[in-house]
Amino acid sequence: MATLALNSMTQPCGRVCGIDNRYRTYLRSSPIICVLDIIMMLSRFPHLIIKRRIPAKKSARLTIMERFDDDSPVEGIQVLGSTVWIRWLLFMMGPLPQAIRLASFQGVFWSKVLGFGFLVPWLIMELMILISVKMARISSTIASAPAVVESRPQPIWMTYLAGLSIGIFTLELNLMVYFGLTQDRDSVITHVGIGLVYILLFLMSTVLFKQGIAEGVGGLCSAFPWLGRNLLVVYPVDGTEDLEVDPAAAYYLGCFWVNFWLLFVGYSCIYDSAGTANPGWTGVFG
Repeated sequence: MATLALNSMTQPCGRVCGIDNRYRTYLRSSPIICVLDIIMMLSRFPHLIIKRRIPAKKSARLTIMERFDDDSPVEGIQVLGSTVWIRWLLFMMGPLPQAIRLASFQGVFWSKVLGFGFLVPWLIMELMILISVKMARISSTIASAPAVVESRPQPIWMTYLAGLSIGIFTLELNLMVYFGLTQDRDSVITHVGIGLVYILLFLMSTVLFKQGIAEGVGGLCSAFPWLGRNLLVVYPVDGTEDLEVDPAAAYYLGCFWVNFWLLFVGYSCIYDSAGTANPGWTGVFG
């Protein structure tokens, strides 16, 4: 699971749910966000054809242009297309064997749902990159048309998807506890763990989102600038050398840590090995 998650987080995939690509790493730590992101991108294509009367080829290219910054030396679609072989080589060396093992397991339905929630969007995104590289560029006039711009996904309300994904995950864990699908329904650790998830969700949706975590991270990064840069929450101000904590990046970092913590809660309190089976031939994958 961790291998598939890291594979998804490190994929250069442009804007996630319409949000700036600088936040994609932490956003894609949630399989729910990964799935919603792909649904939004794929639904954009027929929307441009049916609603905006744009031809299919131009709609496909426009969808990609909105997703990626074609003029960027790092995120441009041509740049990403030239590095496909590297990503696929790394994929075959790590995530692919783990995906095969996960698919072969029996009795781990929810683990498969979460794991392939990372894998399938990754594969679709790689396919979109390969297709878009072969497409001819379209006029920027179409991309900047008022009707097209107004119909784009707005990142403002999409910000709450990160918290929403944690809420959905939390609800799933609580339902499993309620219906006795855990190793020990009366386990104190289980109920304490689920309770802590609710507390963290509340804090993230109120205090943390209102720059509480940003101020805390800001003080820490002032003392250790290298830490803020490595955590992807500190960025230069308007192209200058001055660094500033990005509140949104700090919020998504908090979402990532909650997702990371839920992984341990899920496997220590929710996962039950009874009824699961691992075929012997999967041993070749480690």
